[in-house]
Amino acid sequence: MKLKSKVTVGVLAAVIVAGGAVAAGAVDNRPAQPKIPPWVDAKTGIVDQSKMPDYMPVPGPDGKNLKGADGKDVMVQVRKGPPPLPQAEQDILSGKKTRTQVEAEQAKETKAPGGVEEYGDIPAK
Repeated sequence: MKLKSKVTVGVLAAVIVAGGAVAAGAVDNRPAQPKIPPWVDAKTGIVDQSKMPDYMPVPGPDGKNLKGADGKDVMVQVRKGPPPLPQAEQDILSGKKTRTQVEAEQAKETKAPGGVEEYGDIPAK
């Protein structure tokens, strides 16, 4: 009977050790997801710009905030509102130029000195 109980204990110990190794291998080593900032609606993902801070830290490639020479976080000013329109669109909306004028200027800008369009077809020789 002693031999049988020693074998049983040995088998149980092997199963426990093997199970522990499998469980240890299943550990999720991914970094935790960042918390949703208070200016983002968790359900819709919509940003409430009125709740955004005026300055935010700049993250480095490792996800940690970059530090300046003084040891403080490098900060960047947060631009609120939609991005500005291109100057041509601003000119059209303000009435300074018509769309036809803007398109004519853009056509001139794309011509190379020899009269060939930079992004157009190459003329046959």
